[in-house]
Amino acid sequence: MIFVRWYIDDITFTNIQTSVFSDVVAGDSFDCDNRLPVVTTSGDQSVKEGTSVSLSVAATDANSDVLTYSWEQVSGAAVTLTGSDSASVSFTAPDVAASGDELVFNATVNDGTDNVVNTITVKVTNVATQTTQPTVKSSGGGSTTWLTLLLLPLTLLRRRK
Repeated sequence: MIFVRWYIDDITFTNIQTSVFSDVVAGDSFDCDNRLPVVTTSGDQSVKEGTSVSLSVAATDANSDVLTYSWEQVSGAAVTLTGSDSASVSFTAPDVAASGDELVFNATVNDGTDNVVNTITVKVTNVATQTTQPTVKSSGGGSTTWLTLLLLPLTLLRRRK
């Protein structure tokens, strides 16, 4: 194998008074140096219908950019989100059918240049409601008592004779 080495020496650049390239890069800090935020979520959850649910994200940005948050429900039974423009959001799990439902949410973190989107799934399970049957009180033989009272005078009359 033959290795060829090149040595370049005595290079000069002309026309450096118009620094088009250096002005564009130095004047715009987002061109070459933006790093996406690192986002972690509270994770997928499984809850019972009617319970309060809280979801959250934690984000850090290597560029120390100001981060903005937004939450969006992608699928499942509709819920009302509280705090949809913050790092955490809450809602009440809706009533679902016996088979349950999955609610899917997108948490978007923006650093002023790019978005990072994470998905969180909440499985809502149905809470079985117990129906109570009304209890029927039995009279416990009350009709026999009345019948005895009606026949008692007949038996008394029969004994006298």
